[in-house]
Amino acid sequence: MLSPTVLVLYSSVHGHARRIAEHVASAVTAAGLRARTVPAHDARSADPEHATGIVVVAPVHHRSHDGDTVAWMARHRAAIDRGPTLVLSVSLAAAGTSAGSRSEARALLAELVLRSDVSPAIAASIGGAVDHDGTPPFARAGLREEAARHGLDAAAGHDTDFTDWEALAKLEQRFLALLTDPAGAAGRQHVVAPSVPASPRTVQHSPASLLTHRPAGRTVPGTSAPDGPAVPSGRDPSGR
Repeated sequence: MLSPTVLVLYSSVHGHARRIAEHVASAVTAAGLRARTVPAHDARSADPEHATGIVVVAPVHHRSHDGDTVAWMARHRAAIDRGPTLVLSVSLAAAGTSAGSRSEARALLAELVLRSDVSPAIAASIGGAVDHDGTPPFARAGLREEAARHGLDAAAGHDTDFTDWEALAKLEQRFLALLTDPAGAAGRQHVVAPSVPASPRTVQHSPASLLTHRPAGRTVPGTSAPDGPAVPSGRDPSGR
């Protein structure tokens, strides 16, 4: 008999979101489960109805999350709400150093959940990357300026990774805990805001932001209030 399978859906232009998806899949297989990673452009083959759990990795590009990913989430709302499900919004704002960046990441995450009309068990924002080699020369300066807007120093000559992999691992463990005890999350809801180090951080150690763990029912990620007119304060083109 095949062991239970976790479906990991991702959208990736330059490969960084795929790395995040593969990182989650590796954690799942290390826990003794099967994981299947599927790109969003092949989402028709990704049927979550018989999956033990669902992970969605959705980077921000050109002021919005990928349309194929949002459409897939909306189409499979029942399976996502049934869960356990982990939804990750990937952006530079999520790695930002300021309250404004964290607010922007929170708004992007809210937009993703509200557009797809889903209620995942765990929804979180995590830092993306600035892709140097895969970006046309005329656009590289703009990406570095976008990183600087969030207090991040993107190297001029090579790719810069702003994902906090240690924080991602903690999210993976929370998700795996739900896989083994999905009823244990019922009735609990907590919001974990990012902690800012006292010393200036490096690009390798930017904290993940905004974890919302909530039971079924509509609440905006990063808040404990019911759905409201959550309008993104800004959008980040560099989830990768």
